[in-house]
Amino acid sequence: MLDKFERFVAEPEIVEMKEKMLVIEANIKEAAEELTWGAFLEWELLWAGR
Repeated sequence: MLDKFERFVAEPEIVEMKEKMLVIEANIKEAAEELTWGAFLEWELLWAGR
């Protein structure tokens, strides 16, 4: 059973899909960091404006 799975994940289409998913994951992480940083800066500006 594991051998079947290993062959499946080694297929070019699956390898390509995994690579695309890794790029998407990296983009999501980067966007989340930017949103977090943006929210922090906005909070700092609001706090400074008090």
